[in-house]
Amino acid sequence: MRKEEKEALIKKYPALEYWIKYMPDTYLTPCRLRLYKRGEVIFGSGETPKYVYIICDGIGMVSSSNNQGNEMQVVYVKEGTTLGEAILRLKSMKYSANAFTDCAVFEIPYVYFNEWIDNDFNVTKKLNKMFAEKVYQSSSTIEQYNYLKTETCLKMLFINNGAGTIKETREELAKACGVSVRTIYRIIRKLAKDNLVTMSHGKVKLSEQQIEQLQDCISEES
Repeated sequence: MRKEEKEALIKKYPALEYWIKYMPDTYLTPCRLRLYKRGEVIFGSGETPKYVYIICDGIGMVSSSNNQGNEMQVVYVKEGTTLGEAILRLKSMKYSANAFTDCAVFEIPYVYFNEWIDNDFNVTKKLNKMFAEKVYQSSSTIEQYNYLKTETCLKMLFINNGAGTIKETREELAKACGVSVRTIYRIIRKLAKDNLVTMSHGKVKLSEQQIEQLQDCISEES
């Protein structure tokens, strides 16, 4: 990759700057940028990823299965964060990763990534910090989803979305809460009946007032 190409890539995706600005060309040349559509699988559970992935644009979602076999959301991965680095510690991935939104992902072949961090202490330090943060977020989310009712979890997702139209599909909401799509439909109907959400042409919409009401509900439930 020429210097001009690297600079253009960093300009388009500023989140990449820390990672590739000082990356030796030996490691940078085999890398590639790939675009993933919303919901597309980046890697699956049990696979041995060939790459370590850096989210350049968009949001990724790492998920695992709970004891009932339902897939539950573990942690959202923002721009500038890696995916698949756990392969450095595991023989295969215990999680799966999807594009929660449309994503631009910078893919570094595992062999080159492993050699790179062996020779660059600063990258290793950043990677360890990032890994620790994701473990913490994962633990917090698992605890939250084990002890909160599904309705409460869904309310929290709606609050985090903010006022406006909920972009996630029923399937994505079900995956995030670790329940069936039928359960999500049932809860949304109940919330709409209680005027906590508004249905418009099959879409769930929230006003600022409804967000405040959802927050009050969660406070009463906790």
